[in-house]
Amino acid sequence: MIITFWIVAINILVITFFKYKEIDRLNKEAELYSYIKSDKPEYKLPAHIKVAKRYIGDSNFRFFGVYGGKFVYFKNGYVKKDMNRFVLTLLLWEFSLSFLLILMVYAVLKHYLKKEQENRRFLKFLLGTISHKMGNFLSIQRVNLELIDADDKKPIERLKDAYAFMERDFKNIVHVIKNMQENKSQKCNAEDVIRDTFNLFKEKCENKTIDLKLQKAYVNSKSGDFYNVIHELIENSVKYSNKFIHMETIKKGRMLYIVIDNDITEKKSGSGFGLSLVRYISSKNRWNFSTKIVDNRFQAALIIRV
Repeated sequence: MIITFWIVAINILVITFFKYKEIDRLNKEAELYSYIKSDKPEYKLPAHIKVAKRYIGDSNFRFFGVYGGKFVYFKNGYVKKDMNRFVLTLLLWEFSLSFLLILMVYAVLKHYLKKEQENRRFLKFLLGTISHKMGNFLSIQRVNLELIDADDKKPIERLKDAYAFMERDFKNIVHVIKNMQENKSQKCNAEDVIRDTFNLFKEKCENKTIDLKLQKAYVNSKSGDFYNVIHELIENSVKYSNKFIHMETIKKGRMLYIVIDNDITEKKSGSGFGLSLVRYISSKNRWNFSTKIVDNRFQAALIIRV
């Protein structure tokens, strides 16, 4: 409302200023032609003006004033022609600027609304992930506590493994939370990330065949997103595979294809929060992620533009 009032006030001021400048121009034009007509009566005046010694009743012309004893008339519409053109140009400019301003405000609001939606989605997935991991952790510890025997060290080893996994998971989650607003990209070698991540699960993979066919390729990602995706994919394969895990990277042009393939154990599968988190991070970075199960084998493919 205040902006509209100021725009109207400025328009009135500008139009009034232009009107007085136009009247001043017409006065000078009338004085000039009346002087010329007095000095040279045979001089042919422009079609839009008439200079006469007395009042004339021409409906096509409008009386403007008396200059040097001469009656000056301007053609109907001539006085308002430039004024109308100026007002129309002013309104078109204001309409264009207003439309551009609206588009800019819309773009800014859309950007922040998109950010807000992404943050909400992120927090929803994060809450689900924490709930899932804490629930599993507590369930495992409850079973282990029931099985603990001073002469049997297997439950104690399971407790240590569970605590080690939980510690790594929470460090990873804390890292994601700290960097959720970080927009800086970091470049990492896909081969190094995959090998380093498999080293974290070395003990869990002792009875499994790990087949890696990796090419050197550098990926740009925000807030360690690429590391988090690879960690979740490998952790999922280690947890639910039976005998083997095959992982391969293929670089074609500017596209990097990361494929992970493993057999599936008969034990009950998880809740799927890990893969949901992978889908969320992939969507945020505009990566393509897909999964399928073929002949009792789980396959996942991640496609990244490098």
